[in-house]
Order: sequence, then structure tokens, then C-alpha cells
Amino acid sequence: EMLYAQNKDFQSVTLDYIGGDTSMMILLPKQGRFEKVMKNLKSNYQLANESSKLELVNLKLPKMKFST
Repeated sequence: EMLYAQNKDFQSVTLDYIGGDTSMMILLPKQGRFEKVMKNLKSNYQLANESSKLELVNLKLPKMKFST
């Protein structure tokens, strides 16, 4: 189960890292809403946090590898 939210402009999911002290929020703008979501990113982040609820979601992400 993950924190999940959606509205007419986007869907979001919050993924907790091991330990639970840190998390990553992914915002997925709905088709044709990218510019609006980007313009209001700060308020969209707050809205997603406030409206998120624990749900069982089917989430697929590509495996990524980062190095510095």
C-alpha cells in the first residue's frame, strides 16, 4: 500500500524509502495538463499531500541506476 492521490490534473504516489524517514513523490500529469501542473507545482505538491490516502495500487517503474 502506498499514499495515492488523484484529481482532474494529475495522479500522484508517494514511495517510502527503507527506514521511513525519506520518501519520493511522483506526480503524473494527465494528458494535456503538463503545463498547468508545472506552473502550479508547489500547490500541486501540497494538494497531493493533503488528499493522499493509503491505497493498494498497481505501480510499474523502470529500474534506474544512478552514479556520481
